[in-house]
Amino acid sequence: MKTVKMKNNGRPCAVYEYNGWYVVRGGTGVNRTDPECLQPGVDVNDNFAVQGYDFFSWHKQIMSMRELIYAVKH
Repeated sequence: MKTVKMKNNGRPCAVYEYNGWYVVRGGTGVNRTDPECLQPGVDVNDNFAVQGYDFFSWHKQIMSMRELIYAVKH
């Protein structure tokens, strides 16, 4: 479980990660990847740096780690 300062299409963003699942703060798309891929400064849309292998959509924006954990568990 961690929060990483990354980029989203070149713009700074916070990314929440829990048990391999991650979401960009304010996003509804939750992706699964190797947590080691989530490094400061890396762009989450760089498919070479961040390779996802599973995905689900949440019904509302995820604004905190707590909300990500809830989404993953439900």
